Amino acid sequence: MTRYLLDTSVVAKWFSAGDDPDTERALRLRDDYLHQLCEIVVPDLLFYELANLLRYRPRMTLDGLNAALESLRLMHIEISPYDYIVGIRAATIALERDLSMDEAYFVALSAHRRCQMITADERLYRKIADLPWVILLSSMLL
Repeated sequence: MTRYLLDTSVVAKWFSAGDDPDTERALRLRDDYLHQLCEIVVPDLLFYELANLLRYRPRMTLDGLNAALESLRLMHIEISPYDYIVGIRAATIALERDLSMDEAYFVALSAHRRCQMITADERLYRKIADLPWVILLSSMLL
């Protein structure tokens, strides 16, 4: 079974009202996971990033934010806690590729866990496109 590490840009689309192909692809990944067609792992960092992103959406309420986070908890996605060794690798990646530490941590964790990383962030993808385990969400077939 394929294991994916999703970054925040992909999971955020699960809570988007957007009607674009990337949102459809992200929702398809979620549905594949729910139907046990793939595995999903995320670093604990994702929850902080997602909560922050949702917090700044227009008309976001406390109830809406809590409901989004609760829905993720109920999915029982594998959550990877911070790992010092991955953090060291992330620092190297951040400096070599001009990434933020949080972006680099997703990349390093996907390498460490030997799973494919999926991002919807085209700017990030351009900086790491040469890494064979990184996939741009928009390039995935529906």
